[in-house]
Amino acid sequence: MFNKRTLKVIGIYMKTFALLGSNPYKWDEANECVVECNSLSRKISFGFAVGHTVLYLAYLWWRLVQLLQTEKPSFPDVVWIYIWINLFQWSLTTFYNGHRKKSEVVPLFRGLKKLSTMLEKENPSARMKNLIWKFNIIDLNFLAAMWVPFIYNVSVTLMFIMIPTRVHYLYSLVSQENNRTSCLFQLFLMFEAYSKAAQSCMMGTDGFTVFPTLLSSGFWLDFTRKQKISAAKKIRNFQRFHILMIYYNYAFTWLLMPVVFVWIPGSLIIACGFASIRFHSFLSFFEYIPFPVLVYNCCVILAVTMHPATIVYEESNKLYQTLLHDNNMSRRKSRLRRKELAALRPFGVKIGFIQRVKKVAILVSYYFVSNHIFTMLITFPEDQINH
Repeated sequence: MFNKRTLKVIGIYMKTFALLGSNPYKWDEANECVVECNSLSRKISFGFAVGHTVLYLAYLWWRLVQLLQTEKPSFPDVVWIYIWINLFQWSLTTFYNGHRKKSEVVPLFRGLKKLSTMLEKENPSARMKNLIWKFNIIDLNFLAAMWVPFIYNVSVTLMFIMIPTRVHYLYSLVSQENNRTSCLFQLFLMFEAYSKAAQSCMMGTDGFTVFPTLLSSGFWLDFTRKQKISAAKKIRNFQRFHILMIYYNYAFTWLLMPVVFVWIPGSLIIACGFASIRFHSFLSFFEYIPFPVLVYNCCVILAVTMHPATIVYEESNKLYQTLLHDNNMSRRKSRLRRKELAALRPFGVKIGFIQRVKKVAILVSYYFVSNHIFTMLITFPEDQINH
């Protein structure tokens, strides 16, 4: 499960997102595990990233109020401020989660790694199959999570270079000229690049908590159900992963899971999908291209978060049903087993008030997104958009 290649990918992932010091973790090469980074320099860089995000978010709200008070506010400006506010709120939620739950995230990964090693020794034939070349599903999810912030940061940096005077940039307060050779422009370019990169580095660490736990739990639950092993071993494995998922749900603050899984990706797809259709005829290429890029990124985020979340509940439910209909239990010798079975319940990922995410939630999410995009297209026809 966590072979040398997978641990190498996870290590590269965590080192990449720790480059700017905007998250509280570091990768321990000796033990091949994530640990808390409590150095003074990391605390300062983490605090700077949080403070910068708070101030920038306050600026965006002020700009939005100011813009809505005009007689005919610009649709592109309103949409961009709305997108930026959502992204900054997501990053703030992630910063808060990292600060509050870092002591839970570290032992969660260690416990998962230890449990997987134990199960691999008990079941030598268990192997997560490779999907592309030598990469399994966990590797591919981590690679996708590294690719998304890269293209996001490149696209928004290019956008600032081409149109730095838009109202959602701080540069618009001090200059209305796109003078790329001035020291002021270069200073704000570095500031904007750092801003988005620091936030995406913190938001990317959510994938470290989500992918290994959910994907490996789904794999082992499926493996346990299909193997011809005793009911006692199946019940023990069921109980192990039930405890693991309880701790997994505890390793997030109550607000982060709905934000990461549903709210932010969905709201951004709606806004960017509307903008991709309505704004293509009058925006410049570099101002327009971030909209479809963000649609793509958020669709990937929905896919790589919602799908693993549904796997855990579906597989735990299948294993539970298998145990219920197991005819190999002797009535004379399985009284304790029957009591253990009666105490079992299917488990899964908790998102807000939703106790277990099911597969239908994916369809509901995409239906909600598409419905709102079409509603916005009807509500704001092309001839009403302020060019």
